[in-house]
Amino acid sequence: AGAVQVADNDLNVSSSTFTGNTTGSNGGAIFVTTGDVTLTNSTFTGNQCTYARGGDGGAVRGTQLVTAISSTFSGNTAGYTTGAIGAENVTLTNSTITGNSSGTGGAVSSRVNVTASFTTFSGNNNISGSPKSFDAGSYTVSNSIFNETGLAIYGYTPGAATFSFFNSPSAIYRPTSAGSGVIFADTAGVAPLNLGALANNGGTTLTMLPGAGSPVIGAADPASSTPTVDQRGVTRTSPSTMGAVHVASAPAPAPAPDPDPTPTPTPTPTPSASVAPVVVPVVVPVVTPSVVSTPIVLPPVGVVLLTGAARVNAQVVEVEAPASTTVASAPQVIVSAGSAVAPVVSGLPARTPIVASMSVSSQTKAKSTFVPIGTTRSTAAGQVKVPAFKATRPGVYTIRLATPAGKAFYVKVKVTAKKSAK
Repeated sequence: AGAVQVADNDLNVSSSTFTGNTTGSNGGAIFVTTGDVTLTNSTFTGNQCTYARGGDGGAVRGTQLVTAISSTFSGNTAGYTTGAIGAENVTLTNSTITGNSSGTGGAVSSRVNVTASFTTFSGNNNISGSPKSFDAGSYTVSNSIFNETGLAIYGYTPGAATFSFFNSPSAIYRPTSAGSGVIFADTAGVAPLNLGALANNGGTTLTMLPGAGSPVIGAADPASSTPTVDQRGVTRTSPSTMGAVHVASAPAPAPAPDPDPTPTPTPTPTPSASVAPVVVPVVVPVVTPSVVSTPIVLPPVGVVLLTGAARVNAQVVEVEAPASTTVASAPQVIVSAGSAVAPVVSGLPARTPIVASMSVSSQTKAKSTFVPIGTTRSTAAGQVKVPAFKATRPGVYTIRLATPAGKAFYVKVKVTAKKSAK
C-alpha cells in the first residue's frame, strides 16, 4: 500500500485526505486484507498503483467489504484494474467518483457485488477499452448519475438499476454466458446533464453540482430510502436530486391570470370638499450586512466527549439499551450530572456504518437539531458503542444513530442533578 496497510482488522477512516500516494502492488493509498473498510467524509485524489500485471485499487484495495459514504475519489489510477476502489463487495452512498482510470476495470470493481445509491460517476476511463464506471459480478444501483463517454456498468449478473440516470452511448453492458454482449439500457436523445466540474460546492469534499435545468434535479425515486443529507451535509428535500449533490427543485410557476373582462364604465364622481392627505412617515430600517461563515461543529452544550486518556481517567460506565426507531418510544438511561457514560445500543442492522449525533433538550423531537459526535460501525450482532461522553448539565440527551440508507435509531440518556451530601 502507498500509505496505510492493515491485516486481519477492520479500518475506519473519517474526514481524511489521501493524495499523491504510490505503490507497486495493491492499494495506492490503502490496502486492507481480511477486514472491512469504512470511509466517511474523505477525499482520495492522485493516488496510483503502478504494477501493470496485477496492481488493483488506485486509491483503495480491500479483500472484503469497502463502504464509502460522502467521499470523493478523483484522478486515481491503476496499472491493471480498478482506478479507485477494488474489493469483494463495494457499497457507495452520497459519493463522487470522477476521472479515475485503470487498465481494464474502470473506476470501481468487485468480484461479488457493487451497491451504489445517490452517487455520481463521471469521466472514468478504462485505458484498454471503452471508458466505464465499474466492473462487477452483480450490481444494485439507485438514484445515481452515470455521465460517461462509453460503458457505465460492465457486470456478469444484471442487478436492479432502476431510477438511475444513464447518460452514455451504451449505459449498461452485460456479457451472456456465451460471451456475446447484450446492451439493455440506452438513453440516446435525453437532455444534457448540465453537470458542473469538480469544485468546492460546500462541505468538506469536492463535488459536482447539477446546473439549472438538469434532468436529475427532483428525479430521485420518492419511494426509495433517501439519506437525510447529501454529500455536503445539505438537507435533502423531496423530491430529491439523483447523485451525490442535492439541488432543490424550482417551485411550480404561478398560473397565468385570467384575461381582463370588459371594463365597466366608471361613473363620474360628485365633487366633494378636498381633504388634505395625511402623510405617514416611513422609517426605512438600516440593515447591517451579516458575515456568512462556515459553522464549527462542536458537541452540544453541556457535553464533553471522552477519548484516549480522558476516557480512562473518567472511568466510563457502559450501559446497555435497545434501539427504537422513534424518539417517543426510545428507551431512557438515567445517570447523574457529571457521570461518564457510553451507551451500548442493540437492535441495529449488522455490520453497518453508523453516524452518531446528539440533541440536548427536555422535549426533544425527531426534527430537532442533532450535532454529530462520531462515526462507528455495528457489530455482527447489531450492537454499537456510542462515543463516550460526560454530561455536566441536567436534561434529556437524545442520541440518534443513522445508517447510510437514512434509517435512524434513537436512545435517550436522562441526566439528573447531583444529590448534595447531607
